[in-house]
Amino acid sequence: KIATVQATQNVSGSAVSKLLTGTYAVTVEIDGTNNTTKLNGAFVIKDTQTPVTVVRQANSVQGITGDAVLREGFKFAYNGVELKFDGDNANAEIKGYKTSPDDAKLEPSSDGKVVTVFIKSVDLNVKVNDDIYVPITVTINQSLIIK
Repeated sequence: KIATVQATQNVSGSAVSKLLTGTYAVTVEIDGTNNTTKLNGAFVIKDTQTPVTVVRQANSVQGITGDAVLREGFKFAYNGVELKFDGDNANAEIKGYKTSPDDAKLEPSSDGKVVTVFIKSVDLNVKVNDDIYVPITVTINQSLIIK
C-alpha cells in the first residue's frame, strides 16, 4: 500500500515561516500486531521564491527614520509590482536592516553632520495573498548619504 502525506501550514494575519533549504530524512515506523515495518525516505526543500528587486532612487536622502531613509533611497518590487509600505494599498513591511559597521543607524546625526551608511541588506515582509506575508531578505550592498 502507498500512503500519501501532505503537510500544510495554516497562517492567518502574519508572516509565513520558512524551513531552511536542504535535505530532510524521514523515518516512518508502523507497529503491526505481529511485526514492525520501517520505511526510510527523504525530501529536499529548495528556495524557488521570486526575489525582490531593488533600484536606487537617490544617493542622498533626508529621512529621519530608518524606514523613511530606505523608502526614499530605494524602490523595491516583487513579481513586477512596486512595493508600497504605507496607506490602504500597502503590500509590504520593513522589518529591519543590516548595516556596516553593524551598529550604524539609518538616521541623521544628532549634531547635524552628513552621515554615510553602507546598507548590507533589508528584511521585508511581502504580502502574497490577503493577510499572508512572506519574509524576504533583500541584499542591497550600497551606501546612502543621510543629511
